Amino acid sequence: MKIYKTRVFARWAKKSAISRYSLLVTAKETEQGKIEAYYGCNLYKKRIANKARGKSASTRVLLCYEKNNRLFFLYGFEKSERENITLKEKKALQILTRDLMALSDHDINVRLDVGSLIEVKDE
Repeated sequence: MKIYKTRVFARWAKKSAISRYSLLVTAKETEQGKIEAYYGCNLYKKRIANKARGKSASTRVLLCYEKNNRLFFLYGFEKSERENITLKEKKALQILTRDLMALSDHDINVRLDVGSLIEVKDE
């Protein structure tokens, strides 16, 4: 499975001290079906640990995932700042999910080259 993060998510993750390792663990748990919420259209919510805290009191991420194919980290927020996303945000993220899942390998490579997507590698 290929794992990517959007440029916006990457900036937020850096600011929130979310490590590459935490992203990889989250992707593996998603593959195993360990999720907190399913919003339809391959959009999921998942708890994720950061360096300062564990999962339960920490951070939530929204990601799109297609089994045995691709996972994209899209959006993150602190549980202490907000409980959940709005219906309007959910719909916008579902549209983004649909668009990302429809990308060809060539389209993804173009986005990697320009920096709008960043691959999360298990090195």
